[in-house]
Amino acid sequence: MLNYVLDSYTAYFVEAGVLEKIWEIMNWIFVDIPFVFLRVLTSIFLLFEKALDQSEFFRGKQVEAYYKSVEILNNFGGRSISKGSLFALLFLISAFYLLYRFFVSRKNFSKILLYYVGVIVVFIFWFGNVSTSNGVSQSGGTFLISSVSNITKEMRAKISNATSPYSSGDSLENEDSPLFNATVRQTFYYVNTGSLDGTMPNGEKIDEKKLLMPVGASSEEKKKFEAERKKYIEEQVKENAYLEQNGKKTIEKFFSIIVGNINLVVISIPVNYMQALLTIIEILVIMILIAFPVILLCAFIPACQNILFKTLKGLMGLLFFPVILGVFMSIFFWVNYLIDTAFMGVFSKVDQTLLFFLSSGTSILAGSIILIVIKIVLLRKVWKNRYAILRYFSDGKVEMPNFEQKILEAKDRAVEFGGGIFEAGVGAYTGNPNMAMDGLSNEYR
Repeated sequence: MLNYVLDSYTAYFVEAGVLEKIWEIMNWIFVDIPFVFLRVLTSIFLLFEKALDQSEFFRGKQVEAYYKSVEILNNFGGRSISKGSLFALLFLISAFYLLYRFFVSRKNFSKILLYYVGVIVVFIFWFGNVSTSNGVSQSGGTFLISSVSNITKEMRAKISNATSPYSSGDSLENEDSPLFNATVRQTFYYVNTGSLDGTMPNGEKIDEKKLLMPVGASSEEKKKFEAERKKYIEEQVKENAYLEQNGKKTIEKFFSIIVGNINLVVISIPVNYMQALLTIIEILVIMILIAFPVILLCAFIPACQNILFKTLKGLMGLLFFPVILGVFMSIFFWVNYLIDTAFMGVFSKVDQTLLFFLSSGTSILAGSIILIVIKIVLLRKVWKNRYAILRYFSDGKVEMPNFEQKILEAKDRAVEFGGGIFEAGVGAYTGNPNMAMDGLSNEYR
């Protein structure tokens, strides 16, 4: 949730005099109105992002899933080896198996014994109680998952803050959505300072808290804030040409809004993909939690050895995977920010008044096309090689998770399936039996 009114993310100018009225109209047409559309579109994309990102909701269901697993365990006989329980039966099978291995093949007996000791230790820890540092008793399973989740959440926040150009002591606390930063916030900075990080021409940072209206302000507070904002703008305009009411920066500001729209289109796809992936991860964690008693009991069966530790390894991988996503997305947004900075730096060196009167439409169109091509080529390259990049910096230790590979394979099969149906339909409609048969053969290949 934003701390500041979304409509206050706009371009600010000193009040226009009589001679500046024409420029006030031009800035309203080329800056204010396009910025309104950017805010509206970004709001729609952010709502879609929130709809996909249900990771916090499912994370809140982990404790409930754990207690469901305890119920399943109790149906198997509980934590005690009671007569007639499934747990007692599996324990006896394990004991006979250990005796068999002791007398038949002592070579691997110590390894197998150690394995069963490990299973019992995991069993006791997972369903036992752990006393935390604040004196609260918590089950071992929920303690492990909540601890790892908190660690990964903190690591992601630190990585994001370390690589974000907006992270500073004066940064806005809740305006931390990468998509929001790369569109509305970045554009807000540029149209008011001429830089993407809020640095004014005199080298000082603009005090955005004096420009942005706080959410929930009363009518009296709004009047007071607007008066203070007007005074602040008049004080800064002497050193900041971007607050002047003229046409010198109009085209430059207009182009920065176009850059914001390009970012919205280019960035929203990987952002929404990552948000959906985080949701899938939390769902998988809940599924493992619920199925854990079955996995744990199967671990006592000789034919199912190592299933428990493979599951624990997969669970830890799922819990730490958001950190890997955080590292990559930080790199992705940083590259995007560098592209915008370089491109806007070149564009700002062109005489803006000359562009306005001569060929503003052509220059903006050409600049937009060039920027789109650069972003598609570079960011697509970064995106497609995301795990190769992470593997390089982790000395080959980071690989694409199996569950993500399965998701991509399912997506490819769905695309092939839809393409085959379309081809078969076109063939049947046009009376082309070869095309229809070729489409049908793709479905059953």
